[in-house]
Amino acid sequence: MKKLFLVIFITIFLVNLIFSKVNFDFTFSPSIIIKNYEIDEVPDGNDILGWEMYDYLPPFFEIKYSASFSENDLFFISVPIIPDASIFYLESNSSNNLPLSKNYSFQPDSNIPYEAFFEFSNGFYDFSMGRRRLKWGEGMYSLGINDRVPNMDHIMFSLDWDTKLGDFGYEYILASPHPKAANRKKTFVTRKLSLDLFSSLLLEVGEIALIYTPDLTFVDINPFLVYHNIYESDSNVVGYLSSTFKIQDYTLYSEFLLDQYQLSTEPSDSDPNAYGFMIGGKKKVNELILGTEFYKTSTWLYNKNENYKDLTYPLWRNLEAPMGSVTIDYFLGFPCGPDSELTRFFIEGKKFGISYEHLLQGEVDINTPYTKENFKKYSEKGPVGETKVENIWRGHLKLGNNPTFLCQALLRNKDLWLFLGFEYDFSLLIP
Repeated sequence: MKKLFLVIFITIFLVNLIFSKVNFDFTFSPSIIIKNYEIDEVPDGNDILGWEMYDYLPPFFEIKYSASFSENDLFFISVPIIPDASIFYLESNSSNNLPLSKNYSFQPDSNIPYEAFFEFSNGFYDFSMGRRRLKWGEGMYSLGINDRVPNMDHIMFSLDWDTKLGDFGYEYILASPHPKAANRKKTFVTRKLSLDLFSSLLLEVGEIALIYTPDLTFVDINPFLVYHNIYESDSNVVGYLSSTFKIQDYTLYSEFLLDQYQLSTEPSDSDPNAYGFMIGGKKKVNELILGTEFYKTSTWLYNKNENYKDLTYPLWRNLEAPMGSVTIDYFLGFPCGPDSELTRFFIEGKKFGISYEHLLQGEVDINTPYTKENFKKYSEKGPVGETKVENIWRGHLKLGNNPTFLCQALLRNKDLWLFLGFEYDFSLLIP
């Protein structure tokens, strides 16, 4: 841990010698957590909802470092000081965000930095390299790339051309999980085309290629060879479509993801159709945004029942507990995974937000054997078998301005998690 902080300090020091403008932002946010249930274990790697309270836990203290040459570039590092996950779940009973163990020793999360990237933008092209959250689509969740994954190590660039029809764009992402999480056998390559017509209708078509071999070639990662990986033996390719239509105060949007398509010439027991879609809409009413969304994922979406072939983005997390570490299998796209239906209603304001989610999940999950016997047993449409129902309420509230009172709430069926605290920001500018 000391070595990690030393490396970050040296990096910041060297960057200060290069960039012309440097800024430090600090956030102090102590808090308490109230809940009506007990926690006596660290969530396992498949319990994405169980990790939600930790992944969105405001840090007790956060250092944000930014530096730039000009208005077009940015070098950014975020170092949040939060408790180690095993301390948070096992010793403090998730009652606060203090990075302290039971014997009051300093035990912060060692999986830092959460964000560290360099970006450049000049209107024609954008470039980003490093670690940050990434997301596609207009909805709260995306079927393609979703920011429920806490961070992704990536290289990304996009191009934009003005045409008579509208803005034509191209985006490329190369991302890979931590070697300890995927044994160097998972690399994601995405290519996406977009057309923005009159700033009212945005159409996108793209692919996500999972390459599950450590022996990558330039053919695998070539930015401009679209849909070529589908013919390779060590890849899994899915197609992506999205649309966003804006008219006055209304926004309508949708996504479609095709993982597998069974041709009429294929035998009936071949790999079944696997797909997902979402539709949503929202309206601005004065200072409020009101909206609703519906998501559906088929029985076998994302699933190949082989760890390196599944469309998941594993995140390796170091722990202070005797277990040493845990690998969390986040879905690259829709966080509830396959065999699901989710209906969402939400209200968003400047200082508050509230949402309700009704989730149906079938028997099939990412660990269900991907076999011909199960293809016959379960319908490909889902949700299948004994359905699990979850009713999830989320809310957040901010009052005041530096210091700011913070409140977050999560009600999952009958389990209530309530976060109460305040936030104070201050900055240091180095010209």
